[in-house]
Amino acid sequence: MTLNNRTSTITHYASIVSMTKRLLLNGPASVNGIRKLSRAFGISNDCGGFRITRDAFRASLKEVEILLAEDQLKVIFTILDQSGSDTLDPSEFVAALRYNISPLRRVWVRRVLNTFSLNPDGTIPLSELHANFRAEGHPVMVSGARTASEVAEDFQSSFNLATNPEGVISVQEFEEYYAGISGTFCDDVDFVAMLRGVWPIKGVCNGFSQTLALEADPTQRSFSAYQTIEQKNQVVERMKVTSKMMSIIVDEHRRKVTSDGGLSLRLLGLALRSADTSDSLFLSVQDFLGALRSRRLYIECPEAICMLDTNRDGSVDYVYYLELLVPELPATRRLLLERLWQKLFPEKDSRGRVRIKEFQAKFVARNADEKNGFLSAWDVRKAVRGKVGLSELIEWYVPTSLGIQLEKDFETLLREHWPEFTDSN
Repeated sequence: MTLNNRTSTITHYASIVSMTKRLLLNGPASVNGIRKLSRAFGISNDCGGFRITRDAFRASLKEVEILLAEDQLKVIFTILDQSGSDTLDPSEFVAALRYNISPLRRVWVRRVLNTFSLNPDGTIPLSELHANFRAEGHPVMVSGARTASEVAEDFQSSFNLATNPEGVISVQEFEEYYAGISGTFCDDVDFVAMLRGVWPIKGVCNGFSQTLALEADPTQRSFSAYQTIEQKNQVVERMKVTSKMMSIIVDEHRRKVTSDGGLSLRLLGLALRSADTSDSLFLSVQDFLGALRSRRLYIECPEAICMLDTNRDGSVDYVYYLELLVPELPATRRLLLERLWQKLFPEKDSRGRVRIKEFQAKFVARNADEKNGFLSAWDVRKAVRGKVGLSELIEWYVPTSLGIQLEKDFETLLREHWPEFTDSN
């Protein structure tokens, strides 16, 4: 397949994923459509690892009332069937559905996950989920559109012992749920307001979350027929600031931190996380700029930093900055790293992190240069709190991934680096 044909196929695949997500949202399962499809595929491990035939894939889609044309199925198998066996891992298709939300929404879903006390295997106890959910903070309840008991009942019907008999849910399933919920929100600001209203997120003011629910700022949204001329002008100015900041992040910073195979990006991530002494995932503007300067990165127009103030309190959402900075990893590769993380590190702390020494011990470099690069990136003395998380591993592999065209070659690289990551895990 030529490069142009592959690019066209990838674009077509992305449109099929988006269409499938819309059909699931409009189907009987509504916001739980992705979760229902996952169950229809027979997925017992959300990180994947098993394959099904084309007929089985088609039948599972039909079970959730999704009927795809043969040419659409062909595109899906062209992307996901790297072995040429006319089979695929359905978890990879589900992963594409759950990753199919905006960077800002992904960051805030991750921020919610950061509030839970996870089991050693990385799952969330149902009791933990229900204990933290605050129906009274949901915007539809605050505005009077629904009662708190109605909101709570909806949530409990999605997660209970009938839906999850083992009493736990995986991080992936939580993301699947909110990928479905995301489809009911047109603007990022409303989705974020909902999350901050129903979850006790660290560093987030509950009172201000209620203010957001009651007094929605139209200038924080896209254009609307309900906006005044003045509000439309404010939207234009906000879009200009966003464009300026994105140019700095993508055109300047990204080029500098992805040019050396991942070391610069890793060291920048360390600088930002080390500055976050409260572990809130937010930084003051001063600390944020200081962390950037330590890696010789600069923002010449400080007024543009307001784009990164997703908490609306004058702080900087450095996790959002990293999400925008790091090129998006294809869903199949991200899922592969999730699977590696799950299988190689079965015992994690309550935040899903592992000790840096344990992490180091499982890596095998292919040559001396690779070993030196790894030890520089994962220096025991620099690891934040002596631990490492999955998001850091993903960041480190992104620059390398950019130079690898085929999924099977990326998987081969991972298995060479982590020899314990085998099909028998």
